[in-house]
Amino acid sequence: EGLADAMARLLRLRGLDASYTVDGPEAVVIFREKRPEMCVIDVQLGYSKIDGLEVLEEVKKMDPSTECIMVTRITDQVSIERAKELGASHYILKPLDSKDWLDTVMQAAEGVKERKRPGGQSSSE
Repeated sequence: EGLADAMARLLRLRGLDASYTVDGPEAVVIFREKRPEMCVIDVQLGYSKIDGLEVLEEVKKMDPSTECIMVTRITDQVSIERAKELGASHYILKPLDSKDWLDTVMQAAEGVKERKRPGGQSSSE
């Protein structure tokens, strides 16, 4: 929870509206209510009833255009391939280097903004 809180605070300092939870089912509810354009999801969610890959799957069912970035210590190829199949745009390995993950998230956020600009790609294309 401490890492998630620190990440959210850092993203807020960079001008993004960031919130977090460490509970998979709660993450799905929050997504359903707020419909964020981007999610950073940890594959392992502690004692949650569902893991991050299941959260990713639910998010993509509700809105396939949502930018999803996975973070994890899990390096097995099966998990990485599953995340890609489900629509994750990035898979960042822990321990997180603050510059690397922040650059990835900020670049993804810029991509989301670009798609929303007139002449940018939209999710309906």
